[in-house]
Amino acid sequence: MAESPEDETAESTATEAQTDTEAQAPTEAKPRQPHDLLVKQIFGDPKNARLELEAVLPPAVVAVLDWSTLEVLPETFIDPAFAKTQADLLFRVQLAGHDARIYVVFEHKSDAKAETLVQVGGYVLDVLDRYFRHGGKLPAPVVLPVVLHHSHTGWTVAQSFHELFDPEVLAIPGVREHVPDFRVALDDVSNLSDEALRARARDVASLIVPLTLWALRDGRRKEATRAALLLWAWVIAALWSLPDGRAAVSFVLHYLSLVSEVLTDRDLLDAL
Repeated sequence: MAESPEDETAESTATEAQTDTEAQAPTEAKPRQPHDLLVKQIFGDPKNARLELEAVLPPAVVAVLDWSTLEVLPETFIDPAFAKTQADLLFRVQLAGHDARIYVVFEHKSDAKAETLVQVGGYVLDVLDRYFRHGGKLPAPVVLPVVLHHSHTGWTVAQSFHELFDPEVLAIPGVREHVPDFRVALDDVSNLSDEALRARARDVASLIVPLTLWALRDGRRKEATRAALLLWAWVIAALWSLPDGRAAVSFVLHYLSLVSEVLTDRDLLDAL
């Protein structure tokens, strides 16, 4: 099996990726949004990323991955020519019992736009382009696109690339097989209940994942956020009691303080 060039010399790969990024960087860096920072902070931890990916990837895929090898690759691996935000994460994980590795592109969206598929498709191609430019050999690694979404409407647009095109044109003999296609693994938490979110956690420490998903989904819903905060107070308290939990909880509460129009400092303190 072909090995990723990062395995040869991690330090040189990071340097090359940084050089590539600097060479292609736009003249003005796009500022990070609070939700981008929250996603990066929480899901940049492989333990939290695993919980999220296990919830969204097909069960057959989840079963064949060696989750102990899951790692987050440097942010600079994402080409700024494609990146509209800096919240995108790139993971790499090995197949259990094999040398083959799978990459996972993780994208967070708070709006439902069909062009997201074009953006995510660009990420996938960018990963493969860099793989070959850094000396990668066939067979190329599989790159799975994952989208985390929350909004008032839910995800109402296409999940597969072919859905962007006129079906009558695709139905013309000889057309469909020459048009690239892929489908994103979608985690739409827009209408999931709080109970369904909390059910994803395996232990107290992993409650940070549903807490983060709730904050992303409801943080800007005004009065609903204050009422819901009381229902999540026990989760916050449980995480706060852990040695490593305070930093993560603080990040979530800081996010809420930035995006909520109704939560006060007293509300956040009371949640503790």
